[in-house]
Amino acid sequence: MSAKELFQQAREAHSSQDLDKAKQFYERVISEYSTSEEADLSRAHLYNIQHPTESGSESPDATASVAGAAQGVVITDIQMPFWSMVAFMVKWVIATIPAIIILFIIVSALIGVSGGILGGLLRW
Repeated sequence: MSAKELFQQAREAHSSQDLDKAKQFYERVISEYSTSEEADLSRAHLYNIQHPTESGSESPDATASVAGAAQGVVITDIQMPFWSMVAFMVKWVIATIPAIIILFIIVSALIGVSGGILGGLLRW
């Protein structure tokens, strides 16, 4: 059975409110076709079944619209151990060194060219 057929059966079971059967189909799609688009949608549907919204909506159509729609993301917090953060910041600082060197070369070249032009003009 293909991923699309399994996913369709899962959606039908979900629509008919047979959530246990829908969970089984979604889990089967995820385990057998882990890299497919249907597996991604199945993960979203399965999450929706396991964590219904405050309004109680467990509709597969509501999940599909959430899973398929482009949404903006706002990051409000990052959970990161202190020493991992320190290591990340040290790598970040080391990564800026080549950029600083390149900027120094560009600025030096601009100063050299403008100094040469102005120096030539002042001799007259």
